[in-house]
Amino acid sequence: LSNRVEEEYKVWYQSKSGGGKRKITTCFGKLRVVQQRILDVYLRSITWPDYVYGIGEGRGAIKNARAHQGKHHHFLTDVLDFYPRTESTIVHNVFTDIFDFTPRAAKVATRLTTLNGGLPQGTHPSTHLAYLAFREIDCKLYEYADRHGITYTRYGDDLSFSAPHNFKSKVDDIMEIVEGSDTRYNLHQGDKTYYKPGPVEITGVQVLNNKIVPPDRLEKKLARLNPSSAQWQSLKRQLDRIEKL
Repeated sequence: LSNRVEEEYKVWYQSKSGGGKRKITTCFGKLRVVQQRILDVYLRSITWPDYVYGIGEGRGAIKNARAHQGKHHHFLTDVLDFYPRTESTIVHNVFTDIFDFTPRAAKVATRLTTLNGGLPQGTHPSTHLAYLAFREIDCKLYEYADRHGITYTRYGDDLSFSAPHNFKSKVDDIMEIVEGSDTRYNLHQGDKTYYKPGPVEITGVQVLNNKIVPPDRLEKKLARLNPSSAQWQSLKRQLDRIEKL
């Protein structure tokens, strides 16, 4: 199976809420079964640090945004091509260093969980493996933020920092921790990386001083949808969850 994994994948594109397309890769057949076993037996045994969201029960996008409520200053960025840049060599090291696989076993496990030299976005183990591959950078970011009274969380490839005080002078240090620790990882430039005082949207949630609320664009989108559609019902549940917190 590890010698023919390319035959087991299908690629499609998902529209992003902010525009553009996201490449999603899914697998099927025996490979899907094997990946699920790797996830269940190994990857789900990991205990995640408090600042990591998007993985595990009760650690979704809304809770990630909630961690920054009441902070007036924010720095938001994300990792460019996070999954494909988590290369096979990094994944191999995850299996040997964290799960104590032999080199031969790690080689097979890496083949079964990567595609074209990196992690495919959309398969079961990819999220866990990407989080584990980024763990050393995560730790450095958290320790730096903690020393300077800054809250740090990560949701997938989204890195969020906030504090009650102005920490704009620390932004270059934060970026250097990511890009200087491993040259395979770079941060998005332009409007995806910015420092902003006041209200801000974090992982699809509007974060205010005393509460979190749904972004206006989601309310407008809900109004355009058919209330009997599955998309309307899914979006309505998401908005209700935000408003309850």
